[in-house]
Amino acid sequence: MFCPKCGAQNPDDATYCKSCGASLQTQSAGAPGQMPNASPPASASTKSPIVAAILNLFWGIGYWYLGYKKVLGIATMLFIILMLIVYFIVGFFTAGIIALIIAVVLAVDGYQKGQGQKGFISAEM
Repeated sequence: MFCPKCGAQNPDDATYCKSCGASLQTQSAGAPGQMPNASPPASASTKSPIVAAILNLFWGIGYWYLGYKKVLGIATMLFIILMLIVYFIVGFFTAGIIALIIAVVLAVDGYQKGQGQKGFISAEM
């Protein structure tokens, strides 16, 4: 069965999504292997993936732009503040190399989420 929230495939007897933790109890019965919610999230469909990617270069602000309430299990604004701190600390000790890599990873993920794809960093609407 597919998760109605994030689209991840789960075992048929699963109670919660293994990817995002959403309850699978409320999912309506459909054909096996068919994703019931094939359209991208509503807020992501009206937002530009390019803008989300550019904003994610700056501490992950693109998640807030796309309307995500949680990123990596914490509130989006707290995630942005933590990323700001991490950028400066890690950037200072690695001459900015690791901070740049983190920024690029967040930008790619923001672009994917802006297109309605799952991406590789867990985030909840």
